[in-house]
Amino acid sequence: MGGRATGFTTLGIVASLLCAGCVTQATEVLVFVGTDVPLAVPMSLQIVVVRGVVGSVGTRRPRTIWTRGDVNDVVSFAIVPGEDDPRDGSFTLQVEAVTPDYTIRRLVSAAFVPGRAVTLRLFLTARCAAELPEADCAANFVSAPCTVQSLCEHMRQSCDENGRCVDAMTPTMPVTDSGTMPRPDVPTVRDVPGVLDVPMVLCGTAGRPCCSGVCGSGTVCDTGTCVACGRPAQPCCDGNSCSSGALCTGSGCRACGGSGELCCSGSVCNGSTVCSGGTCVGCGTVGRPCCAGGSCSGGASCSGGTCASCGAQDQPCCAGGGCAAGTACAAGFCRCGQVGLPCCLGFLCSSGVCAGGTCVTCTGIAGSCAAGQACCAPTTCGSTSLGTVCCGGPAVNCTASNQCCGSLLCCTYVDGRRCGSRALVCP
Repeated sequence: MGGRATGFTTLGIVASLLCAGCVTQATEVLVFVGTDVPLAVPMSLQIVVVRGVVGSVGTRRPRTIWTRGDVNDVVSFAIVPGEDDPRDGSFTLQVEAVTPDYTIRRLVSAAFVPGRAVTLRLFLTARCAAELPEADCAANFVSAPCTVQSLCEHMRQSCDENGRCVDAMTPTMPVTDSGTMPRPDVPTVRDVPGVLDVPMVLCGTAGRPCCSGVCGSGTVCDTGTCVACGRPAQPCCDGNSCSSGALCTGSGCRACGGSGELCCSGSVCNGSTVCSGGTCVGCGTVGRPCCAGGSCSGGASCSGGTCASCGAQDQPCCAGGGCAAGTACAAGFCRCGQVGLPCCLGFLCSSGVCAGGTCVTCTGIAGSCAAGQACCAPTTCGSTSLGTVCCGGPAVNCTASNQCCGSLLCCTYVDGRRCGSRALVCP
């Protein structure tokens, strides 16, 4: 049987047969499909043709173009571009041999050659429908029943004419002919000299020409040829995209995320590294940048974006505000000796006075301590003519005798006034 598939959106198989001796300049791809499915098995052939290079025809409804009769035919049909499509456009063809028990499927992309008829041959083998051992299916996470074809398609490949898994976009049969391959209903395909030895232009996969500037998934068009893209040291894919673990730069995809490598998109780095100045560097230890979330290891604490030793006096507080004994976390640092903080060494305060191990606000000289207020050193709580106040003992600076405790007087000396006893030291 022979026919012509016209257009892409509404695929039509036209029953206009090719006559011997006709000469034409039509732009078309002539497809031959053979099979080794036993003659006794009922079978029909279904096709789907879509524009461009795709990895799947999706849910498009196939068209039945042939049903098996009493001979094991080689089926042929032609695909031509639609009226509004470019003469060098690309397409993807899915061919299925459908039987009551199984379906054999092939997927291939190609492009038209303006003004030329070129050939494409596919062979659908029953070996692709052979069931595999359950262990092979389980090891590859393929649900039963598991066939060679289902295993290939699970790996995003296609079962070829030898029953092997191959690139789903690359046919492996020869694509030229010596000149005669019979159609079921005409003596020969054509009697046009040289028409069947024109090389078919396979396109859209790595190492093959671009299909009108377009390439399939995982490849990009580079000076007319589809090349692998997306991985480190490969060109960037369309949209300046790279695979996981790579970043698109002016020189192509470069590895990213590891120590010493570029930061991935979004300043993302892997493991115990962090993005610093566009490069992933080690983090978490003293002197290195803080890891994600401000975390540090080895007892270090994040301070100002850098991991530093923590916990000792005047060092940053450790995680959770931890500080060494005798210090407390204040404004992010372990401190002591200030009001409200532990007394340094258990008794020293730089402000206030140590009371019960904590520095507290103290009352100055002549201030009341009747309610138990702490007196600032070197005064003590005692009695003067002012009452119970913080007063000075011997040699404590004073300005009036009511600032001196008990019977002490504020005496004048050559170097200032201090509390003292007239009988002993007062002049």
